[in-house]
Amino acid sequence: MTRFTPTAVALAAALTMTTAASRPRPVPQSDLLDRAVAAWTKVKTVRASFEQTITNPLTGRTLTATGEYQQSRPGKLAVTFADPANDRIVAGGKFVWLYLPSSAPDQVIKTVQGANGTGTVDISAQFLTAPRSRYTVNAVGTLVVSGRPTHGYNLIPKADGGAPFTAASVWIDDA
Repeated sequence: MTRFTPTAVALAAALTMTTAASRPRPVPQSDLLDRAVAAWTKVKTVRASFEQTITNPLTGRTLTATGEYQQSRPGKLAVTFADPANDRIVAGGKFVWLYLPSSAPDQVIKTVQGANGTGTVDISAQFLTAPRSRYTVNAVGTLVVSGRPTHGYNLIPKADGGAPFTAASVWIDDA
């Protein structure tokens, strides 16, 4: 099986942190990331769309994939790809199942989940757990994601971070 090294990952996620008693008020962009990090510690489930670009360093071939992931912390994850269509990754707490008919037709790969296997399946946590100590963080402006106003950040892993990507974009709901 060919191993690809991701060169860019883009994650579009909307984290809503509003109270029922008040209308959302604008928050300075510098504070939004810190608020999202604080809110993330309380999150048990998440659903987000994603776009990732992977470049094979040996061939220079680039592949862009899109889809949606749903996560229940800790340890459960479902990734459904829109492109390539029908590709799926499912983690149930003990095992990770890979069904990637776009690259391995009629084959399902089962691997152990955890430190001796695939490692963590908490995708969002790698961006929202101590991001300022793990990444160089740059604000990139605003964008409407799924009809919601968001602010974006580029996260560039610091040299000692061991991240499996070279850059990520995270969009955080203004609310």
